[in-house]
Amino acid sequence: MKIKALNALMLVLSIVLVAYPDVAKAEETIIIRHDGSISPENAPILRSGSFYIFLANIQSSIIIERGNIIIDGNGFIITGRREFQSKGIILDGVFNVTIKNFGIEGFYYGIWLHNAHFNKIMNNTLRMNTGRAILLSCSNNNAITKNKIIENKGRGIMLENSNTNVLENNVVVDNGCDPIILSHSSGNWINGNLIAKNNGRGIWLGCSHSNIITENNITENNYSGVQLYYSNSNLIFGNTIFKNNVYGIQLSNSSLNTIYNNNFINNTLSCRVDMSINYWDNGLLAGGNYWSHLNNLRDVYSGLMQNENGSDGIVDEPYKINENNVDRYPLVGMHSSFKMISANCSISIVSTVKIKSLTMNVDGAIILNVLRVNFEQQSIFRVIIPHKLLSPPYVVEVNNESIEYVTIFENESLSILYFCCFSPSEILLLPEILHHFLEIFLIISTLTVIIIFTSKIEESTKDIIYVLDLSFLKAFGHRSLSNCNVNVLSFIGISVKSFRSNIVLHVGDSSKIIDASSYL
Repeated sequence: MKIKALNALMLVLSIVLVAYPDVAKAEETIIIRHDGSISPENAPILRSGSFYIFLANIQSSIIIERGNIIIDGNGFIITGRREFQSKGIILDGVFNVTIKNFGIEGFYYGIWLHNAHFNKIMNNTLRMNTGRAILLSCSNNNAITKNKIIENKGRGIMLENSNTNVLENNVVVDNGCDPIILSHSSGNWINGNLIAKNNGRGIWLGCSHSNIITENNITENNYSGVQLYYSNSNLIFGNTIFKNNVYGIQLSNSSLNTIYNNNFINNTLSCRVDMSINYWDNGLLAGGNYWSHLNNLRDVYSGLMQNENGSDGIVDEPYKINENNVDRYPLVGMHSSFKMISANCSISIVSTVKIKSLTMNVDGAIILNVLRVNFEQQSIFRVIIPHKLLSPPYVVEVNNESIEYVTIFENESLSILYFCCFSPSEILLLPEILHHFLEIFLIISTLTVIIIFTSKIEESTKDIIYVLDLSFLKAFGHRSLSNCNVNVLSFIGISVKSFRSNIVLHVGDSSKIIDASSYL
C-alpha cells in the first residue's frame, strides 16, 4: 500500500510540474502545524500522510511544528532577505523530522534547531547565509549528513549545548568564518567531512568534552586545522590536516585528549600546545602521527623501546612537542584506513606513497593501487591486517612479483606486516593457502587444456597452425606469461617435438608463433 501511495504521489507531482513549469514564489511564512496541515493552504507543497514534497522555490521561512515527518525540498530553493536573525527552516521542540534536498540561501540561520532531537538534516545545499548555516541549540541525537555548506558569509555548522549528534560526510568549503564549532557540547561524532578553504579554524571545540573527530580532510583553512580550548578527553584520530595557514593543531588548557594516526602535512606550524597534557599516540601497535616537518626520519630499530634491530614503520626517536606532550611513536609515512564492510573491520596502512584505492577481489585477496611518484625511491609499508579479514600466513606480491616481508607483530586477532619495494603500482595481499590453491588450480586447469588439445592432434606433415589459448591464465594473476615462448610449453608439460606443425600461443592480448618443425 505504501508503494502504491508513493507511486500515486509521484504521478501527481509529475502532472503538477508539467502543468506549472514556471517557478512559483511564496512570500508568506509556511507552517506545517501540529496536526499536519499546511498554512497557507496554497503553499507549493504536496502532502501524502507524513511525507511532504515541495513543488517550487519559495521566498519565506518554514516553521515545522509536527514531528515524525519527512520534508523533501525536491531540489527547490528557499530564499531569504539577508535580515539579521532571520531563519530559513525552524525546528523548535520537535522530534524525528527529516529535512532533505533543499537549497537554502540568504538567511542569518539557514537551518535552526532548538530543543529538537532525533532529527535528520541531509543532502541540502546552504549558500550565502550570513550567520550560521546550521545551528543546533540544546538539541541532541541529531544527524547532519551529506550537506554542502559553501560560500556562506558566516559560520558553517555550530553546536551549542548539544550532545551526541553526528556530523558526517558534509562538504564545508569557502565559508567566511569557522566551518565547524562545538561550544559546551559533548559526545558528538565529527566524521568524514571535507573542511577546506574556510576563513577560520577548521574544527573548533570550546568547553566541549568526549567528542570524536575522525577521518576528516581539513585543508587550507586560514587559521588552525583543529583547535581545542578548555576541552578535555576528546579523540582525534585518522584525520588529514593539510596546509592550514597557522597551526595544524592547537590546544589551550585542554588535557587528556588522545591524538593519533593523523597526517599533519605542510601546515605553516604543525602544532602549538599551552597548559595542556595529552596523549599523542595509541601505543606501539597503532603508533602516533605523521609529521611532515620532521627531517631525517630514521627507522632502523623496532620494539616497545625502539631498540631492537629491524625497521617497523615507526620513527626511532620520539617527537617531543614539549615536556608534557610527546608522540612516542611517530609514523614514517602517511596513515590510511580502509573500511571493509563485508568483514566489519578496517585495514590500517602506513606508507611513504599515497594509496589511491583498496579493494578485495572475489578470491579474497586485497589489492592496493598505489600512486607512483619517484621510481628510484624505495617505498615503505606497514600494514595492520585483522584476521577476521585475512588469516596468516600471507603472500605479498608487488607488480605481480612475490616479495619478502617481516611480521613485526601477531596475535590471535591481527598481524602487522612490514615490507619495502621500488616503484609499486599494484600490491596484492593474500593468504598463503589461497596462493597455493591458485597455483594448484592453474596446473590442473592447464593440464586439462593440454589433454583436450593433444587428443585432437592427428599425425600429419601438413603445415597446420594450432592455436593454444592460455588467456585464462591472466585471470589468476599470471600476467608474466604474456611473453610466451617455447619454454612455457615445457613449463606446462608439452613437448614441442610431439607436434609436426606450427603452434600459436595466445595469452590475453599477446600471441607468439612457434615453428614446431625446428624442434624435431
